[in-house]
This record gives sequence, C-alpha cells and structure tokens, in this order.
Amino acid sequence: MPKAQLWIYSNGDYLNAGYLDELAAAGLDVLSISVHLNQREKFNVLTMLNKFSELTVRMGCPAIFNELVVDKHVLAQVRHPKLTVEIRGINFFESGTNRGNLVKGIKVLPPRTTPCYFPFAHFYVGYTGNIVPCCHIRSDAPDHQKYLIGHVGDFESIYQAYASQKAVAWRRHLISFEEKMEPCRSCSVAFLSDKPEELEIIRRAYRHLSTR
Repeated sequence: MPKAQLWIYSNGDYLNAGYLDELAAAGLDVLSISVHLNQREKFNVLTMLNKFSELTVRMGCPAIFNELVVDKHVLAQVRHPKLTVEIRGINFFESGTNRGNLVKGIKVLPPRTTPCYFPFAHFYVGYTGNIVPCCHIRSDAPDHQKYLIGHVGDFESIYQAYASQKAVAWRRHLISFEEKMEPCRSCSVAFLSDKPEELEIIRRAYRHLSTR
C-alpha cells in the first residue's frame, strides 16, 4: 500500500533528536504527540506551554503554535526535516472520551446515533499486534478483548484483515444512524460533518448496505 501513511501516537516520554531520526529512517510519516498532565494536575494553558517547551528542547526542534483555546487545548506543529510531528495538549475533562467505558468520571451522554468514520479511514494495530476498530478501544484491556478484530498474524495481509467479516460488521454498524451498541454507545467523538447534504450521502450508503 504505497499511499498509506504510517502514523504513531505517543506521549513523547522517551523522544529526543536521535529517536526522531530513527523513526524517520524506519519509514514513519506522522508522529502525533499527546502531552498529558500528572494525575493531580488540572488543565492550564501555562502548564501546557511549559510541557511543550520541555519536549521541544529535548527533541531539538522548534514548534509553531497552531491553535490555543483557553481551558480546552493547545496545538502545535514541530519543524522536522523528515517527519510530520504534531503536539496536542487537550483538556480531557472537557473534550475527552471514556475510551470505550474504560475511563470513569466522564460525563454521561445520550446513546450515540451519529455515524463514525474511524474504521473506514484508519487501520489500528496495538503494540501487542492485536487489531482494533478504533483508537478508543484498547488492544490490551481485558474488558475490550471481545471487541478485537484479530491479530495481524491471523491474516496473510492487512487488506484481508480490513476486509474480514468482523471488520466489515463494525463498519456496517457504524455507518448507520441507529443507536450504537457498546463500546460505541457512549462515544462522544464528533462525526466529520453535520451538514445535511453530506449526512444524506451517508444515509444513502447505509440504505444500500442494509439491503445487501
């Protein structure tokens, strides 16, 4: 798949200039770094900026700040000659998800009915080699074992895994406007668009799938 992007999400704890060069040499395209607070810290823009500064000094790369919204998030792009590197500092108490009900204390929302594009656009493999439908389902969590699509070693190719019956079932369910089952029932991740004309395209696609 020559047009596929190799993308890693990291908390950045072990990143430095040499490690970035190794990742680039290994063929990585995009590195998305989520800067987290300590357990008892509350989200504060100044605290986040200090953490961003520590990280960029360690990586030896300057950062360009793209967006700063008080009490919500800080977004930045790192200048690296061979990699696309983005840094995010997010107030998860405001815009976080419950990670398929693994995280407690997140506000309870009505059952989700909007579609989800994650299993259509992305292919997620955890560090254990287990394939999951999206990044909010943990490949190593005991409570999420029943949601696994399989292990990369179970298939002859990534395409076979993507086109497997389990993966197709996830996409068929998540393209609908019906009430979602767990673990997607309480997911708060927004859909790509709320424009009526674009949502109608999704509705037509689901009607086509549901008759097959």
